[in-house]
Amino acid sequence: MPLTLLSFHHFHSPLKLSALHTLTRTHTGPTSGLYLQGRPGALLISSPSVPALHAYVRAVKRMRWQRVHNLGTSEDQDHLLRLPPGALVRVGEMRGLVGAAGEHGGVGAGEWVRGAVRRGFGGAGGLR
Repeated sequence: MPLTLLSFHHFHSPLKLSALHTLTRTHTGPTSGLYLQGRPGALLISSPSVPALHAYVRAVKRMRWQRVHNLGTSEDQDHLLRLPPGALVRVGEMRGLVGAAGEHGGVGAGEWVRGAVRRGFGGAGGLR
């Protein structure tokens, strides 16, 4: 389960962003990810360790959010993001999240994220 995509009603708070960066750097097990600030917000997190990925998601969900949803978890080991452990990289738009997943992930990671975004956001972000 190397990838989980979380969606947020909105994600603007610099304090929450700082907390996510700290969590990603200090979390048990190698985690890294991509995030989109704004409305809606998104977090794509990756870890080769299934227990570490689940623990990270639980920690994020314990933070105060208006709404946070898990849009899916990929079980394909090829989808693991190839980012340095502890890296959390900002993308500028939903399309950028899909593109960055394709660029930094293994074979099919971008398409998996595209499908999860379409299911979760109803095609938001002008994805074609």
